Amino acid sequence: MNISEAIARLTRAMLLVSASDNFDKDEFLGLIEDVIDEKHWSYIQTGLSRNDKTSLLRGLMGALSHYEAEQEKERNDKRLSSFTD
Repeated sequence: MNISEAIARLTRAMLLVSASDNFDKDEFLGLIEDVIDEKHWSYIQTGLSRNDKTSLLRGLMGALSHYEAEQEKERNDKRLSSFTD
């Protein structure tokens, strides 16, 4: 999965959680499948087991931040390589 797709899926998951207290958990899990790392998955598990939006959003934001940093690194690497080519 590419970084842009991961960011889009995490963003949709955040909107889903934020929009309602009774969001579709199957849809949510489908969006984050193969996108959340182990560290952030623990927040998701806690949020789901306790019905705690704060933990869910913390896990999603943490993962999203990771992917956005990767995306920025790729942009910077491309920019740098254009100067050295």
